[in-house]
Parts: sequence; structure tokens; C-alpha cells
Amino acid sequence: MSKIILIGGPPRCGKTTLAQKISKEIGIMWVSTDALDDIAQEYVSGDKKDSLFPKTALRIKSGGGNDEMYEAFSVESIVSAYRKQAETVHKAVESFVACANKEGWDYVIEGYHVTPKLISKLRAKSSVILISTKAEEVVKRSIESNVKNDWLRDKTKKQETFSKIATMIELYSTKLKQEAEEFNTNVIDIAGDFQGKLKEAFESLIK
Repeated sequence: MSKIILIGGPPRCGKTTLAQKISKEIGIMWVSTDALDDIAQEYVSGDKKDSLFPKTALRIKSGGGNDEMYEAFSVESIVSAYRKQAETVHKAVESFVACANKEGWDYVIEGYHVTPKLISKLRAKSSVILISTKAEEVVKRSIESNVKNDWLRDKTKKQETFSKIATMIELYSTKLKQEAEEFNTNVIDIAGDFQGKLKEAFESLIK
């Protein structure tokens, strides 16, 4: 059986950072579910795409910028769109895991599409949901980041939008925490100690 590590959570909560650290330190491949999302969208007809991939639809309807998106749509509707799109992509993640197991490939799979419900369905032994109950820290870290591309920093101009994104992440985190309790899934809140909590998550996944 392959070693499959699943990492989920809202945007900007350290999923990719954690996946890359695991991949580098224990030498296994990692993949973002965003790639599986993009592939899945290629096989859906136009009349169904908006309902199945509502987060993408909101982004397109608002022209791609965060200011426009968070002005046109409520935080609640954006969180709902993320969650619906995550569920749409579950089948793609399940297929990827089945293929990895068949071929004996070890993988870290990370992305907001990984939810407690999916983790439970896949019976993943190594998994974590990263959340943030103090997302102003998340936004500040993104603004100060020196990475080349950062969708939060680069697509936002208004201070009020940064605050709305923080509220979205916190609401999303609350909903995932509730779902994690239902499915008995490991949750780590990165608030207050980002590096320390990532270390805790790392150690829980590779033990």
C-alpha cells in the first residue's frame, strides 16, 4: 500500500508550505488539488460548469480581482462556493489516490478540496486539516511575503478587502472544524504560532 498524506484547509493556512516540507524531508512527491480541479473542469460542459465549480464562476464573474469579488459577493457565499467546488473535485482526488495505490506511488496531496469528509472516505491514516481562527495574521503574512506570486497580495488593493478575506478564512475554518469533529479528523489551528503549528503538523504526519 502506498503512503498517502492528505492536507486540507482554507486558503493561505500553510497547506503548500507543509506539503513541500514533507516532500523535501522524506523524499516523496506532492501534488496540489488545484491541478486536479483544472483537469476536472476540462471535462465538464459549459452549462454545468458554473454549478459544479461555483468558486471559479464567482472569480470569472467578478473579473478576477479580489476587490471586485468580495464587493460583489458575500463572505458566506464565497465560503459556500469553495466548499461546493471542493466536493465536486472529490472524485478526482479519489481517482488519483486509487491510481497511486495501484502503482505503489507515495504522495502528499494538499489543497482546499481535501476535507474531513473526503479524508474519512479514503480512510487516510496520515492527514490533517490546517485552519486559522485569527486570519488577520494570515493576511499580514501574505502581504509581507516576498514570494513571486501570491493571489491574496497581488489581486487585492483595498484594505477592506483584506479584512473580508480574513473573515472568509475564519468562517471557512469554523465550518471545517465542525466537519472535522463529525468525522473525527485531525485539525491544527495555526493561529498565534504559524511555524510551531506547522512543525506540529509535520511531526503528526510522518510519525
